[in-house]
Amino acid sequence: MKKRSVFPIVIDILIAILVPLVWLSTLFVRGEAGTLEPVGFRGLRFFTVLSNLVAGLASQIYLLSRIKRGSSTGDEEIRKTASLPLKLKLVSAVAVAITFFTVLLFLGPLYGYRYMYTGSNLFFHLLIPLLTMIGVTLTELEVQFTKKDILLTALPVLIYGVLYIGNILVNGIGEWPNTNDWYGFLNWGYPVGILIFVVLIGISIAIGAAISKIRNLLQSLQH
Repeated sequence: MKKRSVFPIVIDILIAILVPLVWLSTLFVRGEAGTLEPVGFRGLRFFTVLSNLVAGLASQIYLLSRIKRGSSTGDEEIRKTASLPLKLKLVSAVAVAITFFTVLLFLGPLYGYRYMYTGSNLFFHLLIPLLTMIGVTLTELEVQFTKKDILLTALPVLIYGVLYIGNILVNGIGEWPNTNDWYGFLNWGYPVGILIFVVLIGISIAIGAAISKIRNLLQSLQH
């Protein structure tokens, strides 16, 4: 096993363990009022929770593929066995990055970082997204992401957006606290709400491209 691969593996182990533990804690522990912490199974409606769960699953799948590969470190073997798990890691990293930057640049200044980074959201909004982004940037640099891989990073937001707006079209917006527009995307009407999702899709692709470029740069520095 190459020494440089140890650190990313440790990161994946942390993610694979932390995500289910933190999510399970939200099923039994009620967060502090005003902190936007997910509570119970209703938390599964939030993109933050879903993206973190996908990140945890991606790390678990990658670790299993790593165990299956064993001690083989040949570049061709790595490309063959790690390509699909790494694509899933990239998609999940971009998904949690959307949460990370939304909180950092929008929700944090709006509501206060204290409320955004407390309890389970300290992990879901900050620590796990950071670990996931760092992990996919450093893992298996022998594998290069294609333009198609980068475009795939738009899928989480696209799927979530279709289901989010579709649910509202079927069941109506409702009224607080039982609204189906829990993110308030449709406060300015459907066109603006759809535009928000389109912008988030564009941001997802941009983040995916940035991660790919950083990986390529790191790979070139190794030679």
